[in-house]
Amino acid sequence: MYIFEAHYTNMDNDEEITRKIEFDGQFMENDKECYMYAMNKAYELKEKNECLGAVEFIAC
Repeated sequence: MYIFEAHYTNMDNDEEITRKIEFDGQFMENDKECYMYAMNKAYELKEKNECLGAVEFIAC
């Protein structure tokens, strides 16, 4: 199980938002693939009025 946190900023009110991304990386060949998956997922979770700031690795 891989755990990441995606950090966003709401562009309307400057509110900081954090969303957890969890997935099982058993079919991924290396850590780079896991990180790229998390980055893609973080971008998909971004709302219209938000800016993605960072994707942080938490645990595996």
